[in-house]
Amino acid sequence: MAAAKTKRVLFLLMLLFAVVIVGILVFAFMISRDVPYDWDHPNAIEASEARRKLKLYETSLETGARGFVRLSELEINSYLASALNPTNKSTNAVEGEVAGPVKLQRAAVGLTSTNVILFSWGEARPLGLPLKFVMQRGLRINQSGTNNWSITTEFMKIGELEIERKHWPRLDPYVAALDQPVLEQLKWSTNIQAMIAIRSDVNSRPELRLYTFKPIPSDVR
Repeated sequence: MAAAKTKRVLFLLMLLFAVVIVGILVFAFMISRDVPYDWDHPNAIEASEARRKLKLYETSLETGARGFVRLSELEINSYLASALNPTNKSTNAVEGEVAGPVKLQRAAVGLTSTNVILFSWGEARPLGLPLKFVMQRGLRINQSGTNNWSITTEFMKIGELEIERKHWPRLDPYVAALDQPVLEQLKWSTNIQAMIAIRSDVNSRPELRLYTFKPIPSDVR
């Protein structure tokens, strides 16, 4: 009788262990799924064009000229590629080691007609084992009148797993580690007077416009 009871307990423990292992594997699979996004290939020509436009913006800001520059998704990602990995401008991979709970491997931006999506590919090492993942964040640019612009997060996903807003604060240390290499390359953005994600009137594709003045004309929105 005791032996039969012991066998049932062991069976239940083994079943529970199997369920936990399967749950961990499913979770790892969901967060490590890559993003099905139609990326244009970053290249040095587009990176150079992005830098030219940013230099033009800076000069116009210094001289008080009113205007804006357009940055396409490909130009932004080519700029990120050249900034994050100067020795290989065709990939957004991050060069060197980065201290923190996770390591950013590469980053990219997706543009919609009203929004910016930041993609961060990273690697964590729980229990010393490598776990690759991709984090997606929907970012909205907020600006009203002559107020300073700000960016708020609208959604967050890791792989195919959507993260509820109430859990975002727990991920702050990981988000900070992913963002640090990118923010280092975007220090110049503090000089931007106004910006908006919008559909281009030239080719109907989404673009990011940087204005040297504010407020943004009402007929643009």
